[in-house]
Amino acid sequence: MSLQFKWNKQIPVDTAQVGRAILAEHDPYRLVGDGVNEFLRLEEFASLYSKLGRGAVCPIILSLVTVFQFLENLPDREAARRAVTGIDCKYALHVPLTWRGFHFSDLSNFRQRLLEHGAERLVFDKVVAWVQSLGFAKRHGKQRSDSSHIVACIERLSRLELAWETLRVASRAIQATAPSWYGQTIPLVFHEAYAE
Repeated sequence: MSLQFKWNKQIPVDTAQVGRAILAEHDPYRLVGDGVNEFLRLEEFASLYSKLGRGAVCPIILSLVTVFQFLENLPDREAARRAVTGIDCKYALHVPLTWRGFHFSDLSNFRQRLLEHGAERLVFDKVVAWVQSLGFAKRHGKQRSDSSHIVACIERLSRLELAWETLRVASRAIQATAPSWYGQTIPLVFHEAYAE
């Protein structure tokens, strides 16, 4: 995968207008949206990607969604959906209101890429330094100082997501093996809910 996506340094006009109207001045998503350029830069992720290949989802977006995912205790699928449906997320991610998002599996792939390159602290250290600069975390207060528990919490699928994935894989296998039986027996609603 290559790093072809350009990060919007400015919040798009439509998102900025709505976000500033509905988000409080000290809302975490608004603070991140206003300050993300101070602590994350696209160039810092360049060594994780090759120069050739399919364009990757912007690593700044995936980094921020991963942080939000941990804060809200969301599985990958829900975090990716929240990034598309939440105006607060779109404000923080510097994307327009009509942005369609990314596939939820990109989050897992991004975390794996960080681990493979030994860069799991890349985002963590920058976010901690930024939070400290705002005065939200004291320098010598009690706080966890590594990112491994964050990666571990997000990497595990919730029980509900495990059930969804099991049903999806099983229904696709049945559909591939016995398509006529599948079409006659499995209701369309079930197929739409679990097989897609």
